Amino acid sequence: MASTLDASPRMVAQAQQIQRLFGPSRSNAKPLGGDSRAPVQRVCYSIADGDHTTGSEVPGAGFNQDIADGYYQQQAEGHAEFNEADHDEETNALVVRTRQLQGVLGNIDHIVPAALGGGGLESNSRMLNAGSNNARSNNFNLHNNNHPLGHVRLIHNQNEYTHALAARQAGATDPQIDNLINLWGAPWNGGPLHDNRPVVAMDDSGD
Repeated sequence: MASTLDASPRMVAQAQQIQRLFGPSRSNAKPLGGDSRAPVQRVCYSIADGDHTTGSEVPGAGFNQDIADGYYQQQAEGHAEFNEADHDEETNALVVRTRQLQGVLGNIDHIVPAALGGGGLESNSRMLNAGSNNARSNNFNLHNNNHPLGHVRLIHNQNEYTHALAARQAGATDPQIDNLINLWGAPWNGGPLHDNRPVVAMDDSGD
């Protein structure tokens, strides 16, 4: 005979529905159904029309080795001192991976800063000299002449969205979207993104 503490199928279904709508509970208790692993947020900001398949959709994530290796490539000159170099997107200056090589130290920059919810995606990356990269911090507009606010998109499961409802219908949760809005509201306040989600009323009638 089942214990009185076991969750009924209806309780499990209700808990799963609440979790789908509002995300996992902030408590340390295991959710009904037995899975104690909270889902990792995979909804972030990035730039339109880029490669959303390479890298991480976790907001604030760094860039993986594949992205790094894609930037630091051998140059046509063939000089050994520049064998891991690229060009600064803003100034076209030659930048290099390490200070031991001749050239200006370059960093792979988050176009939408990580602190604002930018993901570690190829589409959100570019080469920038280290000084400009460090100065940007969480300032989207600083040292950013080629990517206006209108290029920002909501990314989920490798797809880009301008409407929150469409992202939610594709599996993004409301807390995930709300988190991005709280981190950086500019894309939603007169920017390209639209929070058109309807208000969800909880049905507690018991029917």
